[in-house]
Amino acid sequence: MERYFNDPEYRHTHMKLNKKNFDQKHLILYGTIFAFIILTAWYSVYIIRGLPTLDQLENPKPELATKIYSIDGEVLDQFAYKNRTRISLDELPPGYQKD
Repeated sequence: MERYFNDPEYRHTHMKLNKKNFDQKHLILYGTIFAFIILTAWYSVYIIRGLPTLDQLENPKPELATKIYSIDGEVLDQFAYKNRTRISLDELPPGYQKD
């Protein structure tokens, strides 16, 4: 420690070595932080793009099955990608109804 304060040449050499180390450490740290911020921003945009719009949320289009009826009202066939049927809340079993 005494040499550091009394010998300017030693002090300058020692400072140059520390500065080089200091710069490399900060470069790695700042690079990591920058990469994290960029990845977080990209992921946020990716997630937000996948969300439905407010209009789609307010006016949902249920994918109900298409039923073919005969002239006397009987169901002849049913076509659907997803076999869904619309029911009212009163038709739900008691365990599924909201209190």
